[in-house]
Amino acid sequence: MLANTAIPYGWKTVGRYCGKRGSFVAVGVGAVIWIMRWRKKRALRQKAISKREKEQAYIQRKLSELQNEVGDSSDIMKLSGAELLEKLKAKELDAVRVLKAYILSACKATQDTNCVTEIIKKCEKEAAAISDKDPSEFPLYGMPISLKECMRTKGTPSTAGMVMYIDHIPEKDCVLAQVLKHCGAVPFAKTNSPQIMLSFESSNPIYGETSNHLNHDFAPGGSSAGEAALIGSGASVLGFGTDIAGSIRMPAHFSGICGLKPTKHRISAWGLTGSLPGQNTISATAGPMARDVDTLVLAMRALLCDKMFDLDKYCPRMKFNEEIYSSTKKLRIGFYEDDGYMKPVPACQRAVRMAKDALLKAGHTLVPYKIPDLELMMEMATRAFYIDGGRTNIERLKNDIVDPVLVASWRRWMVPDFIRNSYAFLMRFHSARMAKDILAYGGGSRTVYELYKINAWVDAYKARFWAEWQEKYQIDALICPVYPLVACPKGEISSMTELMSYCTPFTLTNCPAGAVTVTKVNGKDMVELENHQGHYNDAWDKHIKQACKGSINMPVAVQCVTPPWQEELCLRLMKEIETLLVTH
Repeated sequence: MLANTAIPYGWKTVGRYCGKRGSFVAVGVGAVIWIMRWRKKRALRQKAISKREKEQAYIQRKLSELQNEVGDSSDIMKLSGAELLEKLKAKELDAVRVLKAYILSACKATQDTNCVTEIIKKCEKEAAAISDKDPSEFPLYGMPISLKECMRTKGTPSTAGMVMYIDHIPEKDCVLAQVLKHCGAVPFAKTNSPQIMLSFESSNPIYGETSNHLNHDFAPGGSSAGEAALIGSGASVLGFGTDIAGSIRMPAHFSGICGLKPTKHRISAWGLTGSLPGQNTISATAGPMARDVDTLVLAMRALLCDKMFDLDKYCPRMKFNEEIYSSTKKLRIGFYEDDGYMKPVPACQRAVRMAKDALLKAGHTLVPYKIPDLELMMEMATRAFYIDGGRTNIERLKNDIVDPVLVASWRRWMVPDFIRNSYAFLMRFHSARMAKDILAYGGGSRTVYELYKINAWVDAYKARFWAEWQEKYQIDALICPVYPLVACPKGEISSMTELMSYCTPFTLTNCPAGAVTVTKVNGKDMVELENHQGHYNDAWDKHIKQACKGSINMPVAVQCVTPPWQEELCLRLMKEIETLLVTH
């Protein structure tokens, strides 16, 4: 005990208090602890390598096995979700053949992007079983479905990129997977995400790094990265991710697809490996991702059923409201191109203007909108994310392998208070918002009093947000950028706070929010980027400009937002924007 106490003050101090024998004992104990941790990490690293090699070998076997068996499957792969479902239900396509075509396509896609962590081993048996049943009883009859790796499925680990969970094999599916199977869908692939799902990059020590299917040097966004890459490449018609700070919306924006973050509890999140267990001030939700809005609608229609309501008692018995979705009533829609916190690159602003102009021509009313008190909201949201000072994730990773994309956050959690406070003090002279962000991250366990204060502030903020929405702006919905950046090279999006100001307000206020791709970065956007300046002239603002210099022709999405429990209205707005800007 004396030796351990003296260690921080140097070995001379140890010798002074304990003598030479005490010094040797302290050195020996320290060496033993270091060796034990080194061995444990080496064993974990080997376990991660073994798991990845095993799954990669299986993918290679399926690739070889199915290439000759499936043959030309272009007739299947070119179908939209609605078209595929129609042909499956009409028995024009066999569920097993469709599944094998998608498995083959996924195996090919992951060779390019490393988006698939595992092909679910029993999926072909499940497709065969469903093909013998009456299609009229199953709203997603025979549809192949991909799932983010954190979603637990029987017999396969759901690690969220943590090696410590490789041996945790679920005995049953998460509620979402159970409901999908109940609806006749066939989950066939698990997809990659960053470690602990706390990065917009996509890498973890088990499965490695995922690439954007449009440019393999670029990131697909995160944390639902594998889903975005797989769907974007055409190798999945419908998938599911999770979203707490944009983890569905932002990858959809980077990868040229659509994604919906529902209201908390509209879709069950029971049985998922979470990134911040116990943190409930701002909660993650599960939601669908697809190539088009119609497929998102198919998913929501099917999932909002008695089976889900029975399995998860927190899900309200609210089935899909066709009247709201199919309504042609003109809407009053708020909009903004720039939130005043992180100025988006020109392409993101242009996408909002395109959507605004198209909606105006269609007869809707568009009104300028401003998020209330955004800078303070961002500070408080970050404090809410890490109300434990990072301790939960420090404990989860203390004997694990920390992936490079998580190192910056890891260091923030681990750094002693006096260093953090000193650094934040100096940072204030460069950027006040960056200084506040440094203080919000770590610091070990915080008090219940601080938790109460943050929760009280969030409650008050929500009241103000909705009062302004209803009384000041009187709007039905809102459009804005998804993200301040467009898809850019790997390594440029590891920072969290600077990049999540367009998604986090709507997670905190529990809004349905969806991303629908409407355009691509063009030459004029790149010219305007040369003169791009942010609002603070700090390192975050300068980074935005630098990161996107090579992003020509990358996709750009618009975000649609509606009040809680109004997913149908959100999807209606997304569909209208898609119809006005994409299909015409």
